[in-house]
Amino acid sequence: MTSTPPSQNAIVFAPAGRDARVAAQVLAEAGIASEIAASAREFLDALRRGAGFALATEEALRDADPRDLASFVRGQPEWSDFPFILLTDQGGGLERNPLAARLLEILGNVTFLERPFHPTTLVSLSRSALRARQRQYEARGRLEVIRLGEERLRIAMAAGSLGAWTLDLPEATLQASDACKAHYGRGPADSFDYGDLWASIHSDDRAYVRESMRRVLEDGDDYDVEYRCVWPDGAVHWVQVRGGIDSSRGSTRRMAGVSLDVTERKRAEADLLHSEARFRAAVSAVQGVLWTNSADGRMIGDQPGWARLTGQTREQYEGFGWAAAVHPDDAQATIDAWALAVAERRAFEFEHRVKRRDGAWGNFSIRAVPAFETDGSIREWVGVHTDITDQRAAERELAEFAANLEQRVLEATLELAASQESLRQSQKLETLGQLTGGVAHDFNNLLTPIVGSLDVLKSKLPGDERAQRMADAGLQSAERAKTLVNRLLAFARRQTLDPRPIDVPALIEGMRDLIERSIGPAIAVEVSLAPRLPPALADPNQLELSILNLALNARDAMEEGGALRISVVLDEGAGEPRPDGLSGAAYLKLTVGDSGVGMDEETARRAIEPFYTTKGIGKGTGLGLSMVHGLTAQLGGGMAIDTAPGEGTRISLWLPLADRAVEAPKTTPDAGWQPPAAPATVLLVDDEDLVRFATADMLREAGYAVVEAASAELALGLVRGGLSPDVLVTDQLMPGMRGSALATELRGNVPGLRVLLATGYSDLPETSFPRIAKPFGGAELVRRVRALVESAD
Repeated sequence: MTSTPPSQNAIVFAPAGRDARVAAQVLAEAGIASEIAASAREFLDALRRGAGFALATEEALRDADPRDLASFVRGQPEWSDFPFILLTDQGGGLERNPLAARLLEILGNVTFLERPFHPTTLVSLSRSALRARQRQYEARGRLEVIRLGEERLRIAMAAGSLGAWTLDLPEATLQASDACKAHYGRGPADSFDYGDLWASIHSDDRAYVRESMRRVLEDGDDYDVEYRCVWPDGAVHWVQVRGGIDSSRGSTRRMAGVSLDVTERKRAEADLLHSEARFRAAVSAVQGVLWTNSADGRMIGDQPGWARLTGQTREQYEGFGWAAAVHPDDAQATIDAWALAVAERRAFEFEHRVKRRDGAWGNFSIRAVPAFETDGSIREWVGVHTDITDQRAAERELAEFAANLEQRVLEATLELAASQESLRQSQKLETLGQLTGGVAHDFNNLLTPIVGSLDVLKSKLPGDERAQRMADAGLQSAERAKTLVNRLLAFARRQTLDPRPIDVPALIEGMRDLIERSIGPAIAVEVSLAPRLPPALADPNQLELSILNLALNARDAMEEGGALRISVVLDEGAGEPRPDGLSGAAYLKLTVGDSGVGMDEETARRAIEPFYTTKGIGKGTGLGLSMVHGLTAQLGGGMAIDTAPGEGTRISLWLPLADRAVEAPKTTPDAGWQPPAAPATVLLVDDEDLVRFATADMLREAGYAVVEAASAELALGLVRGGLSPDVLVTDQLMPGMRGSALATELRGNVPGLRVLLATGYSDLPETSFPRIAKPFGGAELVRRVRALVESAD
């Protein structure tokens, strides 16, 4: 053996004759060291130790055990393909040398050299074999480097929990490592192909992943994506995938890369975002502005909160430039206090004025605390400016309030007294309203039989002129009493109204002649009507009466003559104050003013009380303004009095607007006393005997059969006993059961029963039953009953 490296040695195995020594001599003269093996065992041992190539004779290998040679060849590492030069007597032709064919199959890398051979040929073949062997050793070195790199990569990927993958694009064949499979919730033994990969990607992220893949394939960009994947158990995880085109395989499109489960990182990021959001919300909740300063107290970097507050740019506030936004009287004190807190490494608390970006000065409370590194050094300062402008303003107001407390208490006491007085007046009016409504109801019950009896008597004495005049006088007195009662009901807000859309300017123009005749020629009438006014919702008859009452009151206040001014405008809430209780909606404002003597404060305050009047005895009932006030309140509007002694009086009415257009007027001829079109039985129910008797006489006089009942219970008993009336005429307010409830119950027993409710009040429940207002005359009553009977046909 020589000291030459094994990769440069030759092994010579030619035990017969002088072949071994001759071959070794030839090789030596060519500078190739060799080792001679005397036996097959020595030959195999030398092969296992390593060499550049082997030179053996055919007969030497014929006698050796082929299994040993085959075992050596098969046992070579992946980089090795040991070269053999075989000396033969018959050449290497397989057809002439069957042994050569067998050895070629066993040895693999064989070059045949037929004897006798020229030394130059042997040397050439030997050097070629040595070069090939050298390249194999070099490949081994490269493989070792690759293997070492792969091992390091494997260790690094294992340490970083990275998974490896490759994707052959034409066939969409995916190869994934066990770690990569684990990132998608699969085990090492689970199948995981390209279809499984796409199926696992969250549906909301697939478009993004597909677009990233397109950029890689078309533009050669790096593949770097993060997306959600859904594991087989339904859990959602985040995975980061990085890679790119692998160009090591020529034109074959192949991608390779790594994967990493980043679920915990994403959760940490989300928690951090939530924490920051909560912190920002907490700062915002206290009207705070967040900022940070360096360890030595300088403001550096982006400070969006401070910039939004002051309007300063980064160049302006950096360092101690922020002090320029602090009030000049506070700036130096702030800097001194801040420098001391930084030096002493303690929390900074201060208060100063800051100029906002809009130029206004605000009061701010400041608190800043140091954030420390693990070694105890200050990393930065975190501070918050809290806006306390409103708080300081409130404190100043409180101080001013305390300084003037005595005066304020006195003023509040006076205001309170004026309010226990307003309440007293309100309660007084409410009490008067209840009393007036009850009295009016009783008067209606008294007037109903009077009017009915006079109607019947008048029809019974057609030839007696004196009796006719007396009946007419009685009816006129009853009509005046009815008007008085209606005014009482209007004040009590219990009159029966027929509200409808009214063209108020047209109504005023239509009664202008009446007003002028009523107030006389000494008073000029001035009417001012705004154009294109919407209709108001009111009872036209009651509104006419109200306007006439106001005109007559104005006339009485101008004994020496003057001017009566009537105006109508649309009040949309932007003008003078409205009466209490009115909503923010639009109203029609009707004002009647005069140039008369006016009223003092006490008279104006009591003007709407019923029966209160400053006129002489017999010159007024004191119900005019009471009726007007009650009417507007019942309609959902209001009334206000503007007056002073010697300055005249202006009464303003606010009327609600209608939600539909004005209807065309309907005229119904007075039917008078007419016989019934068809016989009918009327069940008459009223707890007032006089009212019931008079009403029954009026109906019988007209030819109807009447059955009377003094209560709802008696009426129910009559129907249960077999009575089947055609029409029910009933009072609404009765002890025990109201008329509307009686009508509803009777209709269950008498299908098709027609109902007429008689009442002097307006506060009936929501019902479809027709009603007749008390007091009523015979002609009106008969006409209404006849219409009900005929409606059944």
